[in-house]
Amino acid sequence: MGAEASVIQKDFDRIAGEEAVDFDDEIWGRICDGEIEMPRKNVKDWLERTAASWTMRQFSENRNSGNYWQLLRHLIHMLALCTSGNHKMVSEKDVQRALNLVVMVRYTIKTHVQELTPESLLELYGSHVPAWHKETSRTESLLQAFCDAVALLLMSQVREAHTYYTYSLHFECAGLLLEMSATQMTQALGAPCNPFLDHLMSRREYARPFMFAMFKTWIEQQAAPVAPAIKPYNLFGSVSLSSTSKHPPWQIPLLLADSRQPPLSQLSEKCSLLILIFVNFSHPTLENPFRAELQQMHDSDPELVEEGRGESSHVMLLSHDDQCVHVPFSKLHDAFAKTLVDDRTVLLFYYTIYHNHRFLNYVLAKSEPQRVTRIEKRLDTDGCDRLSLYPCSNLRTRQETKPPNCNYMLLVIFLILSNDAIYSSNIHSPDCMMV
Repeated sequence: MGAEASVIQKDFDRIAGEEAVDFDDEIWGRICDGEIEMPRKNVKDWLERTAASWTMRQFSENRNSGNYWQLLRHLIHMLALCTSGNHKMVSEKDVQRALNLVVMVRYTIKTHVQELTPESLLELYGSHVPAWHKETSRTESLLQAFCDAVALLLMSQVREAHTYYTYSLHFECAGLLLEMSATQMTQALGAPCNPFLDHLMSRREYARPFMFAMFKTWIEQQAAPVAPAIKPYNLFGSVSLSSTSKHPPWQIPLLLADSRQPPLSQLSEKCSLLILIFVNFSHPTLENPFRAELQQMHDSDPELVEEGRGESSHVMLLSHDDQCVHVPFSKLHDAFAKTLVDDRTVLLFYYTIYHNHRFLNYVLAKSEPQRVTRIEKRLDTDGCDRLSLYPCSNLRTRQETKPPNCNYMLLVIFLILSNDAIYSSNIHSPDCMMV
């Protein structure tokens, strides 16, 4: 920190204190629009230490002040504005303000999930606190409204091409939901369930649009738009001799990015992780509606696919009378063929063919040996017709670059596919000697 704290740091200190700050106080506008003063070196370590210290102070004082609840209410309001669908009323500044709040809450919730018990999380995120600062006819709790706001943003469809800010908002909300879901991986057997996922599992009406949005984003594999230029945070090439630099929170991912790598990894990667988490979550009493949607998923247009004309450039939208998620299996198959190179994608492929017999049959139908050529070649060219035989080839090749878990899951996939008599016959065909 510099000799004098920045305005936003003073505001952070105030809302982390004992004094209650009203919802309409101008301090919230400054936090939405302000900049954080941070060192030019070791930014990541500084952020983690500062976030941990501030968030635990916030937890200890929130019972008296309720200021963290007010921060969540402002986040809910900004996300609702960006999800409204009326894009003419949502400016780039509105998206930036929502993005600032999402980044801040994402860093705080990461510490909360690591340090607090599920009971303390329920208290801090307002499971028994009204969602709104004024009396209304709506009765949901703050925790419920918070979970809903994040999920609805991810389910919303951007009508036009993503800008850097709308892409980043979806990316950071996906990261926020991953942080919210992390407690299921840290709790001992028999411990209370994840408070955030508990609520989302009860929202059965969310399962279909959520799974559709996640699969749609994963199939499209859209890369992040070009990031805007920002002030350098190191001293090299900078005329400033100051040891600190001020940046709005939305720039933090850019500051932490390796200069040799894109500032944001693909949003599709986070969506695939969310699919895995939501499908695998188990509750002692509630049925998992997200797993049920994966099991019931249908091909969006099987007739066109059979005729070889199912090559639409986008995922078909759901109609109001559909009873399940519809995605084009040809596009889903192609996406797997291009990305079946790491633990995450292999695991997603396993769960998809394990839970959905329709997609399993689609994969098996593309295993004819006469369509299998040059299987040792990278799949990002003509490998889409060869996905069903690829696990066998992948087990034999490039093992030195794959962790044991990935090879194990490839073997499980291969065994599932081999249960089909025709597939088993095909892989022993003379036409498949390369396998």
